Amino acid sequence: MPETIFRPNITNENDPIVFQCNPEYDQSVEVIKYLLQAVYLVPGGLLNILLAITILIRHREIYKTSSFFMIYSTDCIVSLLLILADLVVRALLYFTPLCPILAPYFYEPLFVFKIVMILLNHCKASKSIIQIFLVLNRMTCVLFPLKYGNAWKKPLKFVIASIFIVPFSIDWNLAISRVYMQPTFGGFYMEYIKKVTWASQSRFQLIFIIIALGFTVVCTSITFYTLIMLPKRIRNVEKSLSFASAYISMSFIVLTVFQVLFAFFSSIFTTSAVFGYSLLSYDILNVGSPIIMICVSKKLRCHVFGRKEKKIKVTRVFSLTGQSDSGNNNERNHRRHSAVVRPVNSTIDG
Repeated sequence: MPETIFRPNITNENDPIVFQCNPEYDQSVEVIKYLLQAVYLVPGGLLNILLAITILIRHREIYKTSSFFMIYSTDCIVSLLLILADLVVRALLYFTPLCPILAPYFYEPLFVFKIVMILLNHCKASKSIIQIFLVLNRMTCVLFPLKYGNAWKKPLKFVIASIFIVPFSIDWNLAISRVYMQPTFGGFYMEYIKKVTWASQSRFQLIFIIIALGFTVVCTSITFYTLIMLPKRIRNVEKSLSFASAYISMSFIVLTVFQVLFAFFSSIFTTSAVFGYSLLSYDILNVGSPIIMICVSKKLRCHVFGRKEKKIKVTRVFSLTGQSDSGNNNERNHRRHSAVVRPVNSTIDG
């Protein structure tokens, strides 16, 4: 349905911004939209928690030697923060019966939701940086399988630090700007009045996403070409995580399309169905990624859900031959002894 573009009419930065809720949306339909999204967001958040705890705490001794999983653990943390923030702000967006009741409390300058908005944008920028390092990690793994581990060992702590620190470079304008609520769908959603007009969050996000997209296309292409050329034994070992990385890359490309729309047509698409689709594009990334990782990594799946990995028992049998000479007739007696060592457990990881 057509929407009118909301323009805050204020003379002073701290003036109340009054808005009216749109009564044309069906209340029951909007609430159902939220509940349907919560159905997958809540389990997705829990799964990200389980993965982060598994990699960083419960089985840290196993995963700390894998640079891929250590980088991926930061993605779990960032995805969890995005999901938690989304559950809060989408309640204001879709619970339309509450809109007329709650709206007056959001006319004044917002401080708590400014923090929420900064958190959302910060985490989205972190996702782009994580994407760069994940595809780089997979590419170097298949290109230099012998040197890969040591090559990532030293810079890993700086890589992880940069994921959380670099996004601060785009938070500054939002931090000094006025954050307010504008009517969106049948509820309301966060927007801001840019203190520095050229420093748009959507443009900043687009820069991060385009850089990450460039790395994604180049690194993923090289990864799969090299993977095809590897011997079958090595290819089978590396293909699982490479396919998981490819899924994340495809989801990221979908996200890029929506970010381009918002960077150049934000005033139009913020109040349209495209805005809802853009929210879903992040959901695919935040919820789909841990599901794919659980599916492709049997070891991780067993560690997360506390299941024992399938083991096979290998019995090693050694044949020992002993010789003895019997006096003057030089008779040789061969004595064969079979020594059986205890079973060896060999873990099969799919």
